Amino acid sequence: MGISIDNNDKVLVTMSGFFFAPDGKQYGAVYGTFKGIIAKHLHVGNMTILTERMVCVVKTDSVVFDSVTDCTWDAAAGCREFTRPTMIYNADVDVD
Repeated sequence: MGISIDNNDKVLVTMSGFFFAPDGKQYGAVYGTFKGIIAKHLHVGNMTILTERMVCVVKTDSVVFDSVTDCTWDAAAGCREFTRPTMIYNADVDVD
């Protein structure tokens, strides 16, 4: 049993690696309006994604774009927490 995703549904697409979005920043996932698949390319909002780069597609009405707490590991100091921007690109926004 699969999930049905139709045109104009909102989706979150996780990627196999980082990518640069139209705003020039680096992300790991895309959220936006599903517009269809044409010739191995998924169209979501203002993005065209090669299907081979996708890991997962989730149908969802919303995601959180807030900054998140992350950490790096240092053998001497242990976990060092820091705040970083979201890794989810909002493909439904206009890019100048």
